[in-house]
Amino acid sequence: MSANTEEKIAQTLQSANGRILGYLIRVCGDFSEAEDLCQDVMISALSHWREEGLPETPIAWLFTTAKNRATDRFRQRSKQASILNSLTADDVESGDHLEKALEDDLLRLIFTCCHPALGQEVRVPLTLKSVTGLSMEEVARAFLTPVRTMEQRLVRAKRKITAAGIAYEVPTGNQLEPRLDSVMQTLYLLFNEGYSATSGEDLVRAELCIEAIRLTTLMQKLFPGRAELMSLLALMLLQDSRREARTAPDGSLVLLKDQDRSLWNERQIQQGAALLDKALHLRQAPGTYQLQASIAALHAEATSPDETDWSQISLLYRRLLDLDYTQVLHLNYAVAVSMSGQVETALQELLSLQDVLADYYPFQCALADCHRKLGAHADAVSAYQRALALTGNESEKRFIAGRLAELEALP
Repeated sequence: MSANTEEKIAQTLQSANGRILGYLIRVCGDFSEAEDLCQDVMISALSHWREEGLPETPIAWLFTTAKNRATDRFRQRSKQASILNSLTADDVESGDHLEKALEDDLLRLIFTCCHPALGQEVRVPLTLKSVTGLSMEEVARAFLTPVRTMEQRLVRAKRKITAAGIAYEVPTGNQLEPRLDSVMQTLYLLFNEGYSATSGEDLVRAELCIEAIRLTTLMQKLFPGRAELMSLLALMLLQDSRREARTAPDGSLVLLKDQDRSLWNERQIQQGAALLDKALHLRQAPGTYQLQASIAALHAEATSPDETDWSQISLLYRRLLDLDYTQVLHLNYAVAVSMSGQVETALQELLSLQDVLADYYPFQCALADCHRKLGAHADAVSAYQRALALTGNESEKRFIAGRLAELEALP
């Protein structure tokens, strides 16, 4: 099998995971059992498709297999006749009808995972894991959390969904807003995992970016008139517009200032800018996504690195910190300050984060860059070496190794 076919199969399975899991949860009524069945379906699909190739309608193949697996399992349990009746009633119809039904199941799954009865620390990772089928290692890395800790949290969350009888539905009225924030955060983190993959050969996992944009577009159509939701979609489009320019032919990372801007996707930039402009005209209180989209728009508008308004970007990051402080945002603020020319100030900001972000490779890269700019080459080498040991992405490893080689070649 060619590498392209293998990649297409993987992308198809990842994109379909949430819809198939959502369907199985609806008919089974049990999160863990549905996950087991979904995993069986995905493993079966991988085996069959590697031998026979992708079917004409992969989602129908997966749906039929999921329905058959669930029917076989519950046929042995006479007391669960209601589940069998539900499964028997679910016929595979034309493509549009099936797609709509599975999209509805996906939305129910997302909102169930973001129920307020679940702790904030588990809503987003549970949704991320369920919708995408990401590995536990990838989900844990996205939250800077040990794998074992994340695994225990998600097991407890799924048990609570069952024990508390949390309804598998899209909320309405005053129940919607509390969960919509968690849903937006989930989609944002899904996009980020695709935009800067935490492990593997590739820096970018395009299928995750595409899926995040697709789901956010769906949400934006379902819940119009919300500036933050528009801004989130604008942010994704503006960031994704640079995807093709972010890696060199050998797959290594290309920094923003070194990117070939002719490779940027102008259509996505225009779509993102239009959405942001529409969000701004709603005159709702600016949230984190609106501010981040504004930062991304400033990057997109600059025709060259020298024209980037780093001072304005620094101010926007400062507003973000005041609105919703996180150490990663603080790190981004420090990088913007450094790029605006205030390197010593940026270094002090970074050093204030050292105790909490020492094991976060972007922090070590930012620290190394400040030391390099200030001529402290030995400190820069040390920080790059630390960053190299921390990242699991081969593209980033090649970039950091290149920076190290440059520094070590200096007299």
